[in-house]
Amino acid sequence: MNRDRSPLFSKNKGHIGDSPRQEGLLLHWFFRHQHLFDEVSQAHQVNQEALKNRLNHLNFMGRPILVQLRHPNYKESILVEAYPGPCLGKELTCRWSEQLFTNKPEDYQFLNLVIDDGKYLILVPGVLQEINTNCLIIELPQTSYAVGQRQARRYGCHDTVVELHQSGFLARGRLLDFNPLGFRVRVRPAVSSSFQWFNTDAPVIVHLRHDQEIFFSGPCHCTRQEGNLAEREIVLAPAEEKITRFKKNKVRNPRQHLVPSPTLIFTHPFLKKTVQLEVSDISTSGFSVYEKADEGFLMQGMIIPELTIDFAGSSSMKCVAQVIYRLDEQEKGVRWGLAILDMDINGYSRLTHILANAQDPHSHISTKVDMDALWEFLFDSGFIYPTKYRLIQSHQKDYKETYRKLYQENPEIAKHFTYQENGRIWGHLSMVR
Repeated sequence: MNRDRSPLFSKNKGHIGDSPRQEGLLLHWFFRHQHLFDEVSQAHQVNQEALKNRLNHLNFMGRPILVQLRHPNYKESILVEAYPGPCLGKELTCRWSEQLFTNKPEDYQFLNLVIDDGKYLILVPGVLQEINTNCLIIELPQTSYAVGQRQARRYGCHDTVVELHQSGFLARGRLLDFNPLGFRVRVRPAVSSSFQWFNTDAPVIVHLRHDQEIFFSGPCHCTRQEGNLAEREIVLAPAEEKITRFKKNKVRNPRQHLVPSPTLIFTHPFLKKTVQLEVSDISTSGFSVYEKADEGFLMQGMIIPELTIDFAGSSSMKCVAQVIYRLDEQEKGVRWGLAILDMDINGYSRLTHILANAQDPHSHISTKVDMDALWEFLFDSGFIYPTKYRLIQSHQKDYKETYRKLYQENPEIAKHFTYQENGRIWGHLSMVR
């Protein structure tokens, strides 16, 4: 039942009532996978109550469904966008998204309602009650069918601009949808380019962005395309299995499994919706998370402009992060590794302190210091010896105030490490930028 990433329908322009290939003003879709009807006998069944709940959710969110129709003069069936009304009984009223019909609506044969939830295509073989230029009324069946299972759920995208570059070829357009394995775009060639130059067997550099923010930039493979020389829909998959973001360190930062686990919270750059993921392990340079293989939100190479690392609501810090690797671990799901690209100095200090303190509860990084304990340590350790004290003795008040600001107000130019137990300091290191 697994299918490739080809869309279940293709969009073309035309009035319903015109020739299926005739150019027009409005939009409809040609159904591309008639073989899905052959899978109904093996499909997952959706009962009427579950279907009504799904339709009411779509109505509540203001999202459309598709109506499969066939004109007696044409062999191809088409999909027309419609918005379901509230479903309280056995009948469902759907209003057309636009004034679509140029001929009598009664000329069209109703076949199915089609609900694409990203992972399955739900076919609803209802019984037509009425069809007119404003709406469609059907009686819902007792059983509907979920067919065309994808390897991973596909999500519709919003407001993301696409640029394709390949050896002088340039095309621009928008991101249509994506899943963890790849994404689908609709693009047109630049004035100085042509799709005749586009080599589907060679890598293509893809930029995904919104305004000046880059969400993805890297080489991709073309897995499928359709269209003409003016406009095409292309399905692309990231070519790199792992991104080497930074020069490899001789000693790797230790990865820690914290209890409770911190949570990653961010607005998805493609979906514009809030995503929360539980951290598996974390270090000062990055972290990893697990997702279900068929319902993930991450994609190789994706950049997250603002991600919050939340520690049980008590402490949080923001950063820019990038997905750098994907590992398929059968039992746990898919493991994603993310690297921290940027973080402000105070947030980084808090993160370092939490991780260092988790390793050794006596380690403290850039926390407020008991000044009496600090002065006692500096004198007892011999850091302030008699000759040095003679130089600063006449400026005691100024020295105390300066140190108080450095160790309690935590300015960005100064950071410190203390090793202490029950309030007594046993070790100390400070740095000034």
